[in-house]
Amino acid sequence: PVFNLKDSGEDAPNKEISMSNDQKKIVEEKKVHSDVQAEMDKINSASYVIFIAPTWWGTVPAILKGWFDRVLLKGFAFDMPDKIFDKGMLKGKKCMLVTTTGWQKEFFEKKGNIAGGQTIEENYWHLIEGVFAFCGMETLPLFVGYAMDSVDNEMRKNTLDAYEHTLENIEKLQPIHCPLLHK
Repeated sequence: PVFNLKDSGEDAPNKEISMSNDQKKIVEEKKVHSDVQAEMDKINSASYVIFIAPTWWGTVPAILKGWFDRVLLKGFAFDMPDKIFDKGMLKGKKCMLVTTTGWQKEFFEKKGNIAGGQTIEENYWHLIEGVFAFCGMETLPLFVGYAMDSVDNEMRKNTLDAYEHTLENIEKLQPIHCPLLHK
């Protein structure tokens, strides 16, 4: 799913296209497509926003990236140049990425074989800082189910129990930050 002017009910622009400014205008005029508005309403009513997606090819699947593009619009989630990061329009919301991998945790360590020796958090800085923090949200620690397609049922149950425990204690979690940007 990609945002386009048809999301506003218009078939063609009446002027030169400025996708960013057109998005803001559509949000301000409340002409956002109804399915997008429903997602925005969910975000507005939530204290916590939890994104659940597998790790495919080192990141989230394209459908979630498309959701970011279509829902986190200028005028709703951010506005350049003043309403970004700690002044982002979703300030006060906390978010979490819940993901699964096809590899064991050891592969996502500094000495690991995946993502050039990056941790799973470092692998996701593009979302943690480039999407979530950019819009003003604080990111809670990732919850990761490692090697979920190759573990036994007991390990799957343990992972689900750990996830349930994480959700029960979500208010105690402290936000994470990209060390390169927060020195």
